[in-house]
Amino acid sequence: MNVLIEIVVLLAIFGQYIVSLYAIINKKFNLFAAVYLASLFFYDWLFINAYYFLPPLLLAVLKPYNEYLFLILLFRFIVSTVQHKKSKNALADSIILALIVPSFIVLCANDLSRNLNLSDTISGIRIYLLPILTPYLMYKAKWFNSLNTKKILSFLFTISIISVIYGFFQRQGFNGSVRSLWFYNFFNQYTENLVEIGPYNFIRNDVLRTTSFFVSPIIFSISLAIPTIYVLELLISKNKLFSRKYLLFVLVILCYGLLICETRVGIIVSIISIAIHLVPKFFKFKYAYRIMLFVPFLAMILTFLSLIFGYTDDLSALGRLTQYASFFEYFQPLGLGFNNEYVLTRFDTYYMSVGLVYGGLLIFPVWFYLRINKFLYKVVLLNIDSPDFLFLKSTLALSLTFIYSFAFQFTAGAYQYRVMFFLIFIALTYQKNDN
Repeated sequence: MNVLIEIVVLLAIFGQYIVSLYAIINKKFNLFAAVYLASLFFYDWLFINAYYFLPPLLLAVLKPYNEYLFLILLFRFIVSTVQHKKSKNALADSIILALIVPSFIVLCANDLSRNLNLSDTISGIRIYLLPILTPYLMYKAKWFNSLNTKKILSFLFTISIISVIYGFFQRQGFNGSVRSLWFYNFFNQYTENLVEIGPYNFIRNDVLRTTSFFVSPIIFSISLAIPTIYVLELLISKNKLFSRKYLLFVLVILCYGLLICETRVGIIVSIISIAIHLVPKFFKFKYAYRIMLFVPFLAMILTFLSLIFGYTDDLSALGRLTQYASFFEYFQPLGLGFNNEYVLTRFDTYYMSVGLVYGGLLIFPVWFYLRINKFLYKVVLLNIDSPDFLFLKSTLALSLTFIYSFAFQFTAGAYQYRVMFFLIFIALTYQKNDN
């Protein structure tokens, strides 16, 4: 069995490079999008299993698929910008003003002005910025212009179903000890095995909190909530992409997956998305944005109130409340930088972590994310009669739900963070008169 896994891992790792190169050279961007999505989805499983048998040097060379892709796209963007003067567009300005400039200030004020570990700085940039900048550069390179959204969704549904099946067998084969988890030995390389010291993250009431191809039941749960958002929109609205029987089948599988995660976050995100989907049913779509935007904020407020007034005794959820209470103990006006331990591993909430990275400059990345959502809404509004309308609307709903999940999950650098921005920039391809 181990030999079979090793063969699958090697074929998948080398395959992603070979197929990506073929797809880019031949401009087969539907194929590239599928490979890129798969590389994000199976990243943990592939490279943790590769760690068990590949030489460290070879593993270090093969692992940075996303980083190589970013450097190639960045080089292309620089060359293209030098050769062809292009008119400014609001999205590019948002990226530069809200991400690049404050990030550079934080780097200069912290990471580059102190004798700190460069690898940690790179790690911080990789988890906070590259998931946004890489699909942005794909968008600028016009790799998304010819994508077939039905193919993208079909592939997303397929790999999600595969993950639930894998999760089912993981659950059935679990022997009650975290030592039997496929990623347990990987964490032995650290001073403390995070799985060993936090078994409650993987077992609840003597039942496995299923992780599937991921290293966290929370990541698995949100990974299933993402396709659920699209399935629900397609079912609620009249769609011509998929049959209702197929969508109901996918929904049943996804719901089962959400249940075996033994965590509420994916279910809550799905419920929030339903509320967002239903808003235009009661209000004209062109006036509905503020109400849609209010839904995740309302859910966030209700969650905080439930924690404050003791309506839940979940220690994990209460721990996040404690973390927010300690925010100003670590806060610095110019941030802590990208390599500080408090922004890399310490806290379980994205808002708090990104606030500690940027300090008072937090307003810029927050403004950027709200601006991205407003752009998405305008794109959806301009494409109401488009065959891809439901894809665009669902992507808007997905992005809005993360306003909530950012408050209670770290997410930066994780699959859900990366795939969300990938789908957002695909959707933004549909905006009119973009340069």
